[in-house]
Amino acid sequence: SNQIHSLKTDEKQAKIYAFVFSPKLFFSSEESVFSKYLERLVLPTYRLTGPLDFDLLYHTFKNAKANYEWQILACLVPLFLEIFEGHPYIPVNQEPNKDIVLVKKIMIYLEEHFQDKITLSKVSKEVGVCKTEICRIFKEQTTFTIMDFLNEVRIEKSLYLLKQGEMTITEIAQSVGFNASSYYAQVFKKMIGVSPKTYLFKQKNI
Repeated sequence: SNQIHSLKTDEKQAKIYAFVFSPKLFFSSEESVFSKYLERLVLPTYRLTGPLDFDLLYHTFKNAKANYEWQILACLVPLFLEIFEGHPYIPVNQEPNKDIVLVKKIMIYLEEHFQDKITLSKVSKEVGVCKTEICRIFKEQTTFTIMDFLNEVRIEKSLYLLKQGEMTITEIAQSVGFNASSYYAQVFKKMIGVSPKTYLFKQKNI
């Protein structure tokens, strides 16, 4: 936790699986060797170079047979060994990065108010930092703008509503914070690769 995560793909369309697991899978006490290293790991950017069988990891979790937790642990240990060997650690008494704290505060605000009319002035006032600084820091830490992130949040929320099939595209656009359905469609196609109408049609025919 307390880290900003992001990912990019060179493909126009890609299916992403997020393997999220509790640290308790590795350790249940402060004395654990995993706790000693994992909690102080500095990992701003990481590209996997060693072998990791994602298909095995996925199917092991999906099937959840007896002792599957041990099988998952066995898959993950080589990954963490590679990470530990090539990255530095945060000193125990080091303060959290102020820029990252600010970015997280902005992200939380946007996640909680995505349905509202949000401006940079409102965000600036909420976090107590001038517009120029929040824009600069956010871009430096995440590689995208505040408004780009807001649109990502809104589009992600709209995907759920489209899958439900209970609202029109115009209603969905308005419910996630877009003033105009035409702009919603423009942003949606840019991020998802197809229009909301096409996406909705595909969902109905799955």
